[in-house]
Amino acid sequence: MIQHVYRLEHGALDCFALRGSQEDPRIELRNLLLPPEGDEAKRPPSEREAVIGGAHSCLVVGVDGRWVLIDGSLDATVVLTGLREIDVDRIDIDLVLITHGDTDHIGGLLDEDRTPVYPNATYVLHPRLWEAWTSDGERGDPNPFYEERQRQIARALAEHIDGSVLLSEGHGEVAPGIRTIATPGHRPSHLTYELASGEQRLLHAGDALIAPVFIDEPSRGNAFDSDPALGVRSRFALLREAAQPQTLTYVPHFPFPGFVRITERESRFAYASFDRLVETA
Repeated sequence: MIQHVYRLEHGALDCFALRGSQEDPRIELRNLLLPPEGDEAKRPPSEREAVIGGAHSCLVVGVDGRWVLIDGSLDATVVLTGLREIDVDRIDIDLVLITHGDTDHIGGLLDEDRTPVYPNATYVLHPRLWEAWTSDGERGDPNPFYEERQRQIARALAEHIDGSVLLSEGHGEVAPGIRTIATPGHRPSHLTYELASGEQRLLHAGDALIAPVFIDEPSRGNAFDSDPALGVRSRFALLREAAQPQTLTYVPHFPFPGFVRITERESRFAYASFDRLVETA
């Protein structure tokens, strides 16, 4: 049976990873990781046939009496199954924090009738993303079919949530204990979110990390980034933030549940995943 929910306590932050799809994605590593120096001939043999697995998931955090959802993942039906397991009603979601506008991060924000799943929430996103949604501009995805799905979702969201939107360029607090960090590269308007309670910090990396290989090899480009070089610079900055004491990182496309502790030593990064239901602070 598929596990829909994974709970992890991080100080006063009550964190729940929720699956956003019934199936876990798999991808050939060579289709994700750009070759060294842009030269396919320099790709190590170990990367040429490797296939890696991941997940589509999203994060719900209970903090200071409010419920915060970060991204909506892919399938609202699957996400709502997880919410029911933790006894959280969709109307109780106070904030929806959007890292970027790809379909697998916003598709789960709409019901089948194209109305918002979380009607009482304030939606936080980058002003460039909101401009794209309301002007039907490009959002940097190279696949036309995938881009059209984004347009359809974005149009419906923009129509319904106008008036409940808080815009942030990634340089400040959007609610008590919640701030945005600009991490462009995967998309021009990509945001990372930091939630803090006392000394404890939680970073939601969105797609700035996307797969464990980018912790092992942070200087390598992501083939799905709009601007791979900028993505590398944002990734290094994010990894240094994530390696700070008392910091937990969540990556929605890492193998479920996606919680990791990142460390830095001699300019190299490493990570440890969590496989326990409750972490001791």
